[in-house]
Amino acid sequence: EKKVSTEANSCPNCGVPNPTNKNLDQKIKKAKDNIYEDVWLYAKPAYDTVNATYNYISSQLDDDNAYRIFSITGYFNRGIFEASCEHHKLDKKYFKDAVLYCFRRIWDDEKYKKLSDEKKNSMAKDSYRTMEEGLRLDDSVGKMCSKIINTAKESFKSNGAGCFADASKLWKDPNIQFT
Repeated sequence: EKKVSTEANSCPNCGVPNPTNKNLDQKIKKAKDNIYEDVWLYAKPAYDTVNATYNYISSQLDDDNAYRIFSITGYFNRGIFEASCEHHKLDKKYFKDAVLYCFRRIWDDEKYKKLSDEKKNSMAKDSYRTMEEGLRLDDSVGKMCSKIINTAKESFKSNGAGCFADASKLWKDPNIQFT
């Protein structure tokens, strides 16, 4: 019977260094989190500006219009986050994780400190999942959602935090309806 050391320097089958290094997964996760944090920090000023404008406008609306503006804002924020991923030259296969990270970081705001991390994670995943459902629709709603994201991406790339002006234009467009 061949004994295998649990402290091997490399995997005997594939050559991966430190296969039993218990900290390796944490190091990989930390490296990804760092780039995800960079994505978030780059997008945050635009997110903050759009969100502040949204909060001001939505407080003056009835529930139906506030929901419509909320939905547009969610897709717009996703576009900002995706543009930040592109700015950081993040591989497309990591966009979902980076965007989820950004949605999760939204909940780290002081006003949500009473929520558990588990609840915050759940809400970020729910937001992303709901947007994915909208984007999967092969109709005018799906196309509309994609257009909102693409508008945000282009606006953020060219205007940075000034992209809130394009969010405002979308909010005023009566043709954008989710219900």
